[in-house]
Amino acid sequence: MNEHEEIFTRLREIEKRLTVLEVTLWGQTGENGLRSDIRDLKGKMDMLLKFFWVTTAIPPLVVAVLGVLRFLGKL
Repeated sequence: MNEHEEIFTRLREIEKRLTVLEVTLWGQTGENGLRSDIRDLKGKMDMLLKFFWVTTAIPPLVVAVLGVLRFLGKL
């Protein structure tokens, strides 16, 4: 093999690796691949954080409402 063929072979291998990396990261249409998986994970984490925010906010609200009702003499 002469030098030019070896260089072209190496360039082709690098291009294949870059294509594999690009498809892995971005997917074929942008709807698959790591980017979309990260987007899906972000949405799920946002929903989970909202759930925890609501569930941790309920007990103090109940205590506050009971305190106000007791103060007003309704309990």
